Amino acid sequence: TETWVVGNDGTILSWNGTLWTVQPATTSTSLLGVGPASSIGALAVGAEGTAVRWNGNTWSLESTGAAQDFTGVWTAANGIGWAVGLYGTLARVQGTGWTTEVNGSPWNLHAVAGTSVSDVWAVGMGGTIKHWNGSAWSTVPSGTTNWLSGVWAATPTDAWAVGVGDLRHWNGASWV
Repeated sequence: TETWVVGNDGTILSWNGTLWTVQPATTSTSLLGVGPASSIGALAVGAEGTAVRWNGNTWSLESTGAAQDFTGVWTAANGIGWAVGLYGTLARVQGTGWTTEVNGSPWNLHAVAGTSVSDVWAVGMGGTIKHWNGSAWSTVPSGTTNWLSGVWAATPTDAWAVGVGDLRHWNGASWV
């Protein structure tokens, strides 16, 4: 299985278990997040709503319709997923189509992860935690005002958010 890292000026590196390989750039825009591979390939996102997709052989630029920077991306095995970013930007990807909404939040979102297309978490500044239940996003109390920069979800009753001086756990009922 390949592992990806992304960075400034469209940099993409892949790890094959033995060595890192620089991938040909398809954009000069800084990439800020890369998600897991799915049935439709891996996705990397970045500044100015940039998204690039790995199809198993090459990376290609996709049109997302977003202007805000994306900072994180997650996709389910079937290729449906979400990208998150500045000013509460949330963008749904389904196949190669994107639907973007800016929810007007004063808080930037930094990371997104889920267990399925109907159980997705997004975290960000000010202790912001949002949950997608398959039909709508809702804000869930986090119990902190600290900046949350990462999230990982194992099951619908076991998720973790990390941030500046903080570690939060979703136990199926609340973040503690």
